[in-house]
Amino acid sequence: MRHVQTALGILLLCLGSTVAAELYKWVDKDGVVRYGDRIPPEYAKQQREVLNKEGDTIKVLEHEKTAQERAEEARQAELQRQAQEQAKRDMILLDMYGSEADLLKARDEQLSHMDGNIRIREISLQSAERDYTDRKQRADQLAQQGKPVPEDLQRQLQQLENSIASSKQALAKQQAERQALASRFERDILRWRELRAGVLPAPAGSAANQGANPGVGK
Repeated sequence: MRHVQTALGILLLCLGSTVAAELYKWVDKDGVVRYGDRIPPEYAKQQREVLNKEGDTIKVLEHEKTAQERAEEARQAELQRQAQEQAKRDMILLDMYGSEADLLKARDEQLSHMDGNIRIREISLQSAERDYTDRKQRADQLAQQGKPVPEDLQRQLQQLENSIASSKQALAKQQAERQALASRFERDILRWRELRAGVLPAPAGSAANQGANPGVGK
C-alpha cells in the first residue's frame, strides 16, 4: 500500500504543472492497481476511476457490459416492473372488494351485461342470415327460370353478405372478450383469497392492512 501511495504521489507531482491533465486509476490483469494520465487500450473498457489533482476519486467509469450482462439487467428490470404492477393490482383488488361476495357480484353483473350484448348480436345475425337465405332463394329461382336477377336484389345480397361477415367477426370478438373477463375474475378471486388469508402480504395502505373486516362490503 505504501508503494501505491508513493507512486500516486510522484505521478501527481508530475501532472501538477498541467492543469487540464486527468489521472486515471485501474487494475491490470495481475490485480495490481495502476495510475496514469492515459489508460492502456486493453483496459479502456473495464471499470476505472478518474482522480482529481489531490488524488481523490471524482468519477467512476463503469466497465462495458457484455450482451449477457445487458440481457440480465433487462430481465431484472422486467421482473421488478412486474412485481410493482402486481402490487398495484393487489392494492386495487383489496380496496375495491371488501368481501368475496362483492367480488362475485361484480363478476356476475359484468358477465351478465356482456351476455346480453352477445345475445343481441346473435339475434341480429340470425335475422340477417334468414333475410339473406330468402333473397338468395328468390335470386336462384329467377336464374333457374332464365330470368335476370334485378340489380337491387344483387346489391341487397352483397350488402347482406358483408353485414353477416362483419357481425360474425364482432360476435367472435365479444365472445373472446367475455372469456377473457371470466378468466380475469377467476384469477382475481383466487388472488383475493390468498391476500385475505395472509398467504401473501397485503400491499401497504390497502384496506386489509388497515384492519378492514372481510365481511364488510365496499
